[in-house]
Amino acid sequence: MPNASISYLWRDQSAPRGFTNGVSLHSHTNQSKETLDFLANFGNQYPFMRPLLSRLERRAEQFHGVRVDTPPVTGCRP
Repeated sequence: MPNASISYLWRDQSAPRGFTNGVSLHSHTNQSKETLDFLANFGNQYPFMRPLLSRLERRAEQFHGVRVDTPPVTGCRP
């Protein structure tokens, strides 16, 4: 990709002009404060989604060795 570049929409509102695709990069460090609490809240708000979320959590650990650490969901069965 000799013509690749990084553009920041907050710096240049015209950055996406002429493009049909893009990639958003996002990362965390061990200092990040963001949590996955929203997943537990989502499971509480929409109990029918909890089995799907549980399955995805198991797959993340099984295939990628990543344990999704979310607070326990109350009132729902996996």
